[in-house]
Amino acid sequence: HTIWLNVTGVQTCALPIFCTVHAQDQKKNVVGSTTVDVPAGTERTTTHAVLIKTTTQAFAGLVHDCVRR
Repeated sequence: HTIWLNVTGVQTCALPIFCTVHAQDQKKNVVGSTTVDVPAGTERTTTHAVLIKTTTQAFAGLVHDCVRR
């Protein structure tokens, strides 16, 4: 199973970051996750298409956290 998510975020600094994105099932259990590399840039708002491999069918996704590289 897989799920495609479009992750849109507002970057508060011009530094590159890594974001951990989770896929969840209907009961909000985490069924997959991946890390997204968000490069430094001049745009405050960016959108990234993320493919997450899951153990079962996913119904939602969320950004768990983001940290500077």
